[in-house]
Amino acid sequence: MKLKWHNPEASLVEGVLARGDRRVAEAVEAAWQKGCRFDGWSEQFSLAPWLEAFAEKGIDPEFYVTRERAEEETLPWDHLDCGVSRSFLLEEYHKAKEGEKTLDCRWHGCYDCGLCGDFGCANILDRLCEGKEPQRQGKEPPSPAEPLRSRIRDRDKFKVRIRFTKRDEARFLSQLDMVRLFSRVVRRAALPILYSQGFNPRPQISFGPPPPVGVESEGEYADLMLARPISPRELVARLNQNLIAGVQVLQAQIIDPKARSLMSRIEVADYTIEVRLDGASSGMATKDGPQKEKLEKFVTSLTKLSDKVIAARLQSLSGSTALLRILGRAGSQGSFKPFELPDLWKEKFTEEGLVLEKVKRVGLYYYRGGELKDLFEI
Repeated sequence: MKLKWHNPEASLVEGVLARGDRRVAEAVEAAWQKGCRFDGWSEQFSLAPWLEAFAEKGIDPEFYVTRERAEEETLPWDHLDCGVSRSFLLEEYHKAKEGEKTLDCRWHGCYDCGLCGDFGCANILDRLCEGKEPQRQGKEPPSPAEPLRSRIRDRDKFKVRIRFTKRDEARFLSQLDMVRLFSRVVRRAALPILYSQGFNPRPQISFGPPPPVGVESEGEYADLMLARPISPRELVARLNQNLIAGVQVLQAQIIDPKARSLMSRIEVADYTIEVRLDGASSGMATKDGPQKEKLEKFVTSLTKLSDKVIAARLQSLSGSTALLRILGRAGSQGSFKPFELPDLWKEKFTEEGLVLEKVKRVGLYYYRGGELKDLFEI
């Protein structure tokens, strides 16, 4: 639970939750039973039920929050192993009190914190530089490793573009979820991914414009920046071995590292949209009757109703269900949103009646010479 730090009452509760042991769990449940629900918002927070819950369960907030703990004391979280040793954290605590800093181990050697050895990890930059294993330097860091920094900065970069699917349950993943997914997958696949610079390095992966949440896709794209070349076939195999159900890499291709980003390049999204006409509006007419005529009028007028629709056609009609094929604008300049179709129908006929049954994005393209081009045609 995240509480406002400037609220001293909330800070008291936050301190108990952060520094408490398993005995605090019963107090949390008791507070919940007393109505504590959305306490992360200051206007919903009330200290009284928390204090009542603490008192009922014999919890003294001051014992957890304000008491200074001895270094040899067993802490409530000591049974959790994050890989970093307690002795290393204690040394860092002493250095922090003295105002000393620990230099970045990516550039200044290993401090033997315990993470790499216990969890089988390796320093990312050491691993990328000629397969060099991280050297344990003890407690004293070596002089700044500028040659290592230069090798990473000046080495050739290799950009790989991949096309992947987003089907079934995976269609409900947001774009942020997809970013997290691929960030973890490239690590599990042991790909030589390059990382951004700065305080919080991120894998250099960029995506095209995402489909709306809940929409399946057969042609999503992402660019991966690698430190060394890898065959597209091997890259596809490694990624697919670690990806979740519904997300599958279909194709990979090495492209020019200076090629335009996907967001600036992509201009068109291709959708197949299954719609159903409401009985009251359509009269449940046959496919050769007023229903078809009404749908054809609607599809023909879509480019006028929305400046985000490039082209549309009625692909098939069966009973009250129709399949539409729509090319819509996509990218940084604005995108067509399939879920706006019922509103456009109402705008055209001043009545409701169009229901979306299924939406699928089948491809992304850009224009060259007035023709639609695949994203692998650079």
